[in-house]
Amino acid sequence: MTLRIQPGEVRTAWTLGAAEARTDLGNTTTDLSNAQGSSMGDLADDLAYAVGRVRGVTTTTSRVLESFDTNVESCLTTYERTDHASAGAFTSLTPPQP
Repeated sequence: MTLRIQPGEVRTAWTLGAAEARTDLGNTTTDLSNAQGSSMGDLADDLAYAVGRVRGVTTTTSRVLESFDTNVESCLTTYERTDHASAGAFTSLTPPQP
């Protein structure tokens, strides 16, 4: 099976999707800051803990997006440097083997 892609279209789609995700992550960070600043009485410690956990998730998600930015670009560059028809190995998308 031959897979033909338009690198420019893939870049555009990835950029739009990643931008939307980054906006959502930014909104989450703002919401977390607002939540942590709220007075919740006896729940303050639990809320602070939960905010810390969610903040960790948003940080990890941001780093995954950055990694995918690099990997998607690497794969598209590899594709563009070939004849666009040959089977290729896109090692940037392959997880490390044990």
